[in-house]
Formats: sequence, structure tokens, C-alpha cells
Amino acid sequence: MTPVLLTSMPVLLGFVLLSNPLAVTAQSGTASVKTFGAESQPYGVSYGDWTARWWDWMISAPLPSNPIVDETGEYCDVGQSGPVWFLGGTVGGSAERKCVIPEGKAILFPIINSMCDFAGEPTISSAAGLLACAKTDTDQAINMRTTIDGIDLESSRVQSPLSDITFPENNIYGAPSEDTQMVSDGYWVFLQPLPKGNHQLSFSGETATSPPLGISAFATSVNYDILVQ
Repeated sequence: MTPVLLTSMPVLLGFVLLSNPLAVTAQSGTASVKTFGAESQPYGVSYGDWTARWWDWMISAPLPSNPIVDETGEYCDVGQSGPVWFLGGTVGGSAERKCVIPEGKAILFPIINSMCDFAGEPTISSAAGLLACAKTDTDQAINMRTTIDGIDLESSRVQSPLSDITFPENNIYGAPSEDTQMVSDGYWVFLQPLPKGNHQLSFSGETATSPPLGISAFATSVNYDILVQ
């Protein structure tokens, strides 16, 4: 199993479900932030497929320029293309990053997520088996929190379809360079485009220890200083 997790600052604020069930507005005072709902199809692509694209983006970036191990945000723009900007967490521990994002880009990131692939799990032979594998870690997710500009955001638990993936040379997991297929499961936040200016994004999460499942405690947190321009 290949877990990747993430953190934030404590702020308790309300949520309002819009008449459109595919979008949610988080609100505090006069400020509001809109997110895509789990059943939505942002830019004509399902939420689950976007999470698969996130994994492709993350895995395709070799060390040392992989954004997941970036402590400052230096590599925030690596591999970015299209209408959605991907952000990452850490492989454990915390990071303080600065990131410039073009105006009009939606932003997708996981709080807690895990994926399993056929190459890494040779005893599994089906997409259902990969999903069950990925869920093992995600089911242990606890203490998740996301805030942006002092507004608490909800996450959505989303599974990807069976998707092609390529591990490059010098990849973040130290896996052999090869093509395979994967399925992922995780808690995600999918922000609709933010207004121009500075924004403070924080997210965090943990997995509980489960010796019977071979899962050790894991915690991660990221603070992003974002400039949309």
C-alpha cells in the first residue's frame, strides 16, 4: 500500500449546502469559498478521474523535484497543466510552502489518501482487490482538518477508477521504473478558482495505529501561502 497524507489550523465555521448538490460553499462572515462536490464533473471530468490524474502528476515527478517532498514550495509548478492545479501533502511531518497559482485555476489536494497498484501488490489481480487494499489505510483516517483564509472546509471521500500509471526512474517510492495500473481511495478537497490575491491554506490528517492491519500511526501537515495572480 502506498499512503500519502496531510494538516491545518483549528477554526470552527459553518457550511451551507447550495441548491446545486454538486457544489458546497463554506462561509464565514462575508467571505465564502466554493468547492466541487464528490458527484460533480469539473471541466467535464469526474471527480474520481481527477484524483487519478493527481496520482499521475505526483508519481511522474522524480526526486528531488517531487512536490511532495518539497519543504518550501520551490517545485509547486512542476508538471502543472490544464484547468486544475494540484497540491500535495508530505510523506510524513510538516511543510511550509509558498505557491503562485494562475488566476482561474481550480485546486485539488488530498487530506488523507492511499493507492495500491498491481506492480506493488502482485497477489492482487482485480480492480476490486486494489480498492480494498487502498481502503485499508484510508479507513484509519482521523483528525482531518482543512482551512483556507480562516474558513473550515469539508473533504469528500472519493475513489479513483482503475487507471494507468507509470513509475519513472528515481521515483518518490523507490519502485522499479515500469507501467502498471492503480486504484486509489482518499479524502479530498477540490476548490473552485479562488479570487486574485493572497490566500492561506492549511490541511492535516492522521492515520490511527492498527497492528492487526499492519498500519503504523502517521501524521502530516502542510501550510500553503498562495498567491493567485
